[in-house]
Amino acid sequence: MLIGGNLIGGWAHSRDLLYVSRLFKAYNTDEKVFETLALCEAHGINTIQLDPACINVFHRYLTERGGKMQALVCVYPDADVAKVKSQLESLLEKGATFFYTHGGATDQQLMNGRLDVVAKTCLLYTSPSPRDS
Repeated sequence: MLIGGNLIGGWAHSRDLLYVSRLFKAYNTDEKVFETLALCEAHGINTIQLDPACINVFHRYLTERGGKMQALVCVYPDADVAKVKSQLESLLEKGATFFYTHGGATDQQLMNGRLDVVAKTCLLYTSPSPRDS
């Protein structure tokens, strides 16, 4: 089962209520995030969808609290393959389990005729990870 991570990151999609994202960021201290993830795991949720900006607190949860949760992490396709590969390796080291490409960024690459960028990014996902070593 999967839980979304937008509220942990402060992305509330609250239209013109500009204060809501700041409110979520203020409420979701590291301790509150740890509490939320532990509660999720206690109720059978084993995966969280995360923005890379949230990977550090997730990694701390895994290492400090012994969490077993998986992370589906968003990445952005980029023509600089070395940059993307470095980002993936860093995310894997911090507990990322799966990746997906950001819809808006992927759409933009495709609208610009850059299927090659998306393809190269996706092919990096199939490369051995540091955890496989």
